[in-house]
Amino acid sequence: KNVTVIYCIANIGAKVIIMNIEYEIIHLDKPLYNELLNVLKKQCTSFNLVSPNTHYRKNLSEDVLSKSKKVLSSYCIFNKWVNKWPGTKSSKKVSLHAYKINDFCINYLKSLGSFFELEEQIDISFFNNETCLCYTVSHENVCFISRELLSELP
Repeated sequence: KNVTVIYCIANIGAKVIIMNIEYEIIHLDKPLYNELLNVLKKQCTSFNLVSPNTHYRKNLSEDVLSKSKKVLSSYCIFNKWVNKWPGTKSSKKVSLHAYKINDFCINYLKSLGSFFELEEQIDISFFNNETCLCYTVSHENVCFISRELLSELP
């Protein structure tokens, strides 16, 4: 595993969740991506997709996010406008959609092949109740996972 230990604070809405040690996975290949999703399915209760402002999108004709939101819509818990989410604080509000974790959603995410296949500037985060266990900073192509989750990967 290519990992670097970092220290980070993740801001989630009005709450601050402190994750003492996280790992930055620089190259998340497909086998590791699938294994991570399997672990996330066991450990998490929900995940969030954060939509970018439209001017960030690479190619509006291939809007993977819109397709994803449509495919996952039956499992949407809520959506809201935010300017903070795990790993990011923005000067502008963006749309956050929260979804239940289940086999369908995990299999859909597996079909994408990578967290970074959604589109540039779309971040995804996974929660066990209120605690963020994994999140991406997509414009940097990095995925952060908690030490607990990392220990469960092969």
